Amino acid sequence: MAFGAALAGITIGNLLSMQAGLRPTSGPNYGRWIAARDWVAAALAGSLNHPGDLFARYGGEEFVALLADTDAQGVESIAENMRRAVEALALRHEYSSVAEHVTVSLGGASRVPA
Repeated sequence: MAFGAALAGITIGNLLSMQAGLRPTSGPNYGRWIAARDWVAAALAGSLNHPGDLFARYGGEEFVALLADTDAQGVESIAENMRRAVEALALRHEYSSVAEHVTVSLGGASRVPA
């Protein structure tokens, strides 16, 4: 199915891209990193609330959410809920220069058909 055809029935389409600040990816802490990544993924996915929403991991610590029929205010609300869900995990991050716990960066884009 072509991408355009897949979007044909969607009145508003949105994409949220996320990157969790998780490192290191090797060495003695690698197992902890894998567990933290999975907890972060579950927290992010749990923030979606429409049956048509899709969540996926597409890299080591990169995630994407496709939000169907959600307006800009809804997208902003979901993004903030995702950020808070990761913050609530309070996963300690000894290697971060940004925070003592794992954080997530989010960005979004919207498609509104003409």
